[in-house]
This record gives sequence, structure tokens and C-alpha cells, in this order.
Amino acid sequence: MTHSLGSAQQPAGESSDPNAARPVQPAQYMTVDHSPPCGYSEYHRLAFYNIGWDRKSKKEWHTADGLATEICDMVHDKGIDAVGICEVFNLRDDSCWQQRQGIMKHVVSKLNSRAGRPATSAGSSAERPAWKGQSDGHYIFAWNSNRLVLKTYEYISCGIEEHPWRMAQYLQFQPAESHYHSPVSLHVCHNHSPTSNNGKLTYDRAKRIFVALWDHVMKSAHDEDLDSAVQPVAILGGDFNCNPLAWKKCMQHAMATQASRRSIQICSSKATPRCSSDVALVFNARAAQEDSGWGKTYIRAAKPPPFSDDHDVVLVPIGWTRRLLSSTSRKRGHGQKTARAAKVCKTY
Repeated sequence: MTHSLGSAQQPAGESSDPNAARPVQPAQYMTVDHSPPCGYSEYHRLAFYNIGWDRKSKKEWHTADGLATEICDMVHDKGIDAVGICEVFNLRDDSCWQQRQGIMKHVVSKLNSRAGRPATSAGSSAERPAWKGQSDGHYIFAWNSNRLVLKTYEYISCGIEEHPWRMAQYLQFQPAESHYHSPVSLHVCHNHSPTSNNGKLTYDRAKRIFVALWDHVMKSAHDEDLDSAVQPVAILGGDFNCNPLAWKKCMQHAMATQASRRSIQICSSKATPRCSSDVALVFNARAAQEDSGWGKTYIRAAKPPPFSDDHDVVLVPIGWTRRLLSSTSRKRGHGQKTARAAKVCKTY
């Protein structure tokens, strides 16, 4: 069945979401209990792109501006609210931290330049920049703060003691719509699991990475506030280098926390992905499958070749439930940060 991207409280034809009219198919389910809660929101749209940028590349379009231009074009074409970019040089190369920061700032600046409105003739300044970003390791994550509000950002271990360099970005967002007093958070783990002769990604390591990241999501969901659900809304995106069999093994290995995953959906770059790892997993939400139309497979007329040599963009349209502020929450002091939350939460 094809759906439009409206909300449960606001029909697609009346939604403030500019993508509300896009017809999409539900993403494939790995598991579902067939009794999802009511009250889904309008969709937000996230994207993940493994660009595979070799620092030694001599390709003329492999520049900060070349990447920023492609990301901006994609964001405006697909109405994207947040984008994760991985493999910005080698994960284990710490010498290019400053260069990565500069690339991230250039991408965010260009996104704001495209999105910004010019000052009026009355002399008022342009609206504040909406796009923000974070970069650690070989990751860049940028988001539109008018759509998603960042509550927590951390750069976390993937739990592989023999490979301490395996790290991931963790971001916790809440929707920007003010009429939801107590929105359920969206937890995003942005990870790339490279494999090479110097560091093989075995099934065992893939399973341990999933367990470590899911444990972090669960801990963050419980710390969010006293009424946090034990079935967090989450996305695992980037490039986990996992094919469907590997993901199945990961889920079987994590049976101890199976109850926390009411549903699991797979969003792929297209119906038959160019690369089997061009997918993202969505937990406890409602995700749609939409071919991204961006990446290695898609050549744009009169434009430079796609930045990535191997991967396509994975688009993740996602809607999730909202929780209105309850009297119980008020009595329990809703909104007061726990000690841990106060420690890791940053102001942006």
C-alpha cells in the first residue's frame, strides 16, 4: 500500500511538511508485532552517504566544495532534514582532524547559504542559520535545527576492545514542533565498520558492535526522563558492512534485548541496492522505502561525477509517535535532567 507523508493529527494535504505529498512505500520489515501505537507524526527525512574519500585522491571534484555542492543539491532535491556522511578519509588517521572540521564547516555553511533568506530592504538581518553539524573520527553529521533539535551528542566506542579505533557518532534528537510538549526522542547511531587485512569485520565483531550501540541507545533512552519508553525510536545508519545474513545474526545474538525492538525496518538505497551495505535500520517507528536517486549509480547531467566511487545514498523517511506531557510527568519533575544527561548534553 502506498501512503503519503502526512501525520496522524494533520492530513497530508494540510501538513506543514514540504514532503507531505511524496508517495512512498513502507520499508521492508524484519520484525513487527503488528500492533503499533497510534499518533504517528509527520515524516522527517534523514540520509546516509558513505563517500569513501581517499585523502590522496587526485579527482578534481574531490574537494570540500565538491562535496558540499553535491550534499546541498541532494538536500534540496529530496527535502532532507539531516545527513550523515562517513568515510571522510581513513578512520584511523587522526592527523586530519582539523581538515575534517573544515570540511564539515564548509558543508554546513553552504547548506545555510542555500537555505538562508536575504535581509529585507528595511535592514533586518537574515534569519539565523538553521543547519548545524558535528564531526568526529571520519564522520560528519549535519541537521536542520528548524526540524530536529539536538539534545545530546557523543562520540562513542563500538565495544571492540581489540579495535579501539572503531567508534561511532551518537545523536539524540527531538522534533522541533513546539506543540508536542514531551516528544519521544529519535536516537541515531552513525557508524562505519570498515574491513581490511589490517582489521577484519568478522560476524562476531559485527554482532558485538550492534550490541554495544543498542546498549548505548537503551541507556540513553532510560536516562532521558523518568517516563522513557523501553522501546526507543532509533536509526542505525552509515555503513555497517552488514548484508542481510549478517544483520540476522546480529539480531539473534541480541535476543536478551529483543523486547526493546517492537519493530525493525530496513531502508535501502533502492529496491536492489548497488552495495548490500547501502541500508539503514529503523527501530520502533514507521519508515518508508524510497529510492534515493543519489550516489554512484546516478549520473547527473552537466554535473561532476558522484562523489562516492562505490556507494549510493540511503534515504530514511521516518515518522514516530509523540508523547504529550502527562500529569504523571509533571508530578515527577519532567524536564529536569539526570546527572548523566546534564553531563553529556550540549547547547547548540
